[in-house]
Amino acid sequence: MSILVAGTLKSPTGEVIAGAQITLTALTTSPDLLAGVSASAVTSDTGYYGMNVLPGAYSLTVAVNGKSQVYGSFRLDGTETTVTLNMVLRRNLVEVSIPDALLVDFRQIQNNVADDLETMRQLELSASGSAEKAARTATEAKGSADAAARSETNAADSEKKAEQFARNLQDTVAKAGDSASAAALSAKEAGEQATAATGAATEAANQAKAAQEAAANAALSEKNAADSALTAKTSETSAADSATKAGASEKAAALHEQTSATHETNAGQSAADAALSAGEAGKAATQATISEQHVADVADTATKAASRAQADAQSARQDAKTAQESAAAATQASTITVAAKDEVFRQVTTFDEHVSQQTSVFTQAATDAIAKAARDINATGETVKQSVQTQGQELVDRAGTEAGNAAQSAKEALTAGQSAQKAATDAGLAQEEARTSATAAKSSETASSDSADASGKSALEAKHYAEQAAASGVLKTDGTTITGDGRTTPLAVNLDYLCVGSYLFACLQYQAVKETTEQNRGIRMQSMGGSVWDSYVKTIVPGTKLIPDYIKEYGSHYLGVNQFSPTIPGTWRCQGLVSIDENAWTVFQRIA
Repeated sequence: MSILVAGTLKSPTGEVIAGAQITLTALTTSPDLLAGVSASAVTSDTGYYGMNVLPGAYSLTVAVNGKSQVYGSFRLDGTETTVTLNMVLRRNLVEVSIPDALLVDFRQIQNNVADDLETMRQLELSASGSAEKAARTATEAKGSADAAARSETNAADSEKKAEQFARNLQDTVAKAGDSASAAALSAKEAGEQATAATGAATEAANQAKAAQEAAANAALSEKNAADSALTAKTSETSAADSATKAGASEKAAALHEQTSATHETNAGQSAADAALSAGEAGKAATQATISEQHVADVADTATKAASRAQADAQSARQDAKTAQESAAAATQASTITVAAKDEVFRQVTTFDEHVSQQTSVFTQAATDAIAKAARDINATGETVKQSVQTQGQELVDRAGTEAGNAAQSAKEALTAGQSAQKAATDAGLAQEEARTSATAAKSSETASSDSADASGKSALEAKHYAEQAAASGVLKTDGTTITGDGRTTPLAVNLDYLCVGSYLFACLQYQAVKETTEQNRGIRMQSMGGSVWDSYVKTIVPGTKLIPDYIKEYGSHYLGVNQFSPTIPGTWRCQGLVSIDENAWTVFQRIA
């Protein structure tokens, strides 16, 4: 099972770091992994890094702009699928000083946080889906509303067109009525003219008949005149009268003929006028028929327009109903979205409260750990002090005993010398015994001299130790150790500040670590394996300053120089290191 190590690399100012090479090197060998094998990733323009690795212990190295920096080590146990470098480094720092029970709770919190984050992600996806659905529904509702508006507009236009058609129809009907009235009037006038023509023709016929009768009368008068001329020659006066009457009759006949011709002409004109009026009446009737057909067409168009208007109105009502349904769906989706957001907010609030509570637990645990470390240091110092006092007193007593023994030896040596002198005076009897006694005396004298010198030196040392113990209450030693207690305990404890054998309790801030590429800055004195630093600490020369310093060799931490720490004389050795949060609390002892 692989674990995704991914995140964004940022500077202390919050800017993303692009082009940085992140290297993870395996520290242990497992069934699937060899120690020393590395995996690398380069951050993108956005600072993103990501690589899939197997569970195991790794060391972290980051190279930026040609400079490489080691950030320590961490372990991936495979219980998580996705982690960031910040997460595992901070977790590794915390695990050193937090009890196992609290770590179990912390793991449970991490699992709960992962579950809560997954729930939040699902809720966010659901909310985004609801929002998208609501947006689509709102868009569809807007489209339906636009379609309804267009349908209403089309219906209004159709109603306007129908009204215009109705007005045109009314105008056409009115014009058709006027044309029919004009045609009827023309027909009436034509009838009247035809009647007048008929009357004129009848009068002309009557006048022609009268003219014929006058002509017949004239012929009869002529015949009568001829008969009168033939038979009544006797009377010229009668003939002249008859001739005069005949001429008058002829004039009257001519006048009747002229009048008849005039009536015939008038009758023909009346007939022509009647025919013209009849033609105009026919045209008017044709125009009336065309107008009636146009009226029928207009009425049909108006009916169709009214039908379309009704259909558009029905479509508009349907679109309005669809828009209302879409609006209701959008409102429902919005309600669901708001509920989802409220649920997400509740989950986040609950998660924040949970994290805040556990943060308080962690803070209290860290505070308790610091207090316990201080108590342990104080207790250790008090124990060491009491042990040193006890051992010092034992040494004083032992020195006094040795001084007494030396004095007794000196006294015995003096007695032996006196005995030797007496033996030399009394040993004149035998040369061999004298030489033997002299040699023994000389040896005894030499031993007595050495014993006297040793006793004097022991006495001086005992006096010096007694004076020092009386002055400070603590015996100075040469830095040897007490054995038999299962650990190495320094004896050179001195109450004077910064003297040889004294101790410093210092906080080395993780953020203050600086980088160097030097390989041989000093002798590696003591391994600090098991701490979060997993490093070596070297001795420093007098006058330098204390601060942790990186070099590339094996990812080791060295004690280096920094202008922000006070000048500390002498040569020091780190005796202990504990990690609390992001700081390393160390105990240094001055050894030279």
